[in-house]
Amino acid sequence: MVYRSAFWARPAALRGGVCQGAAGNERRHRVHIPNGPADSEDAHPVVLAGESSTPDDERMTLTLRSPAFESGTPIPARFDHERGDLSPALIWDGVPEGAAGLVLLVDDPDAPVEGSFVHWVLYNLDLARQGVAEGEVPAEAMAGANGFGVPGYLGPAPPPGDDPHRYVFRLLAVDEPVSLKGLPSYQDVDMAVTGHTLGEARLIGTYQR
Repeated sequence: MVYRSAFWARPAALRGGVCQGAAGNERRHRVHIPNGPADSEDAHPVVLAGESSTPDDERMTLTLRSPAFESGTPIPARFDHERGDLSPALIWDGVPEGAAGLVLLVDDPDAPVEGSFVHWVLYNLDLARQGVAEGEVPAEAMAGANGFGVPGYLGPAPPPGDDPHRYVFRLLAVDEPVSLKGLPSYQDVDMAVTGHTLGEARLIGTYQR
């Protein structure tokens, strides 16, 4: 299969090693949530529950959603690579007690590369956050390498004619800050949080050209 996306017009040196993806103040950051389908009862993403030490010993569930698209539905074209790599707004809730930081990882497991193609890597997001706004680059967070080997969000750009690709947004609550320096890969961050994850939520969008 030939991947004809603009992603793959780049020299291989820019892609080497970074396609291997899936193989903490008292201020609050608020994100406006417009009324619409994402507010309906059917807009819940795929979620994995994290433990919580609440008084009644109930489980606290970490949730992740976007006002731009529902889980399992297409990501709007204005967020794709060809239109400028605008990142969609994300909203989350239910961060488990005891968490020390948040990690956001986005990849395309359907890309014709070994492992997956990496679209976004952020770690040490402020626990006071309730999400990220459309196009926001969180100032406090550390960034890892995307599939081009640089920091930042890359929008979808699957090969024309392919079946819809899945874009997996993973939010992880971890029990200690990620201590990686430089520009770590998706895999580096994923390995660093192994054994330190208190909860994980996933939001999956699709895209086809």
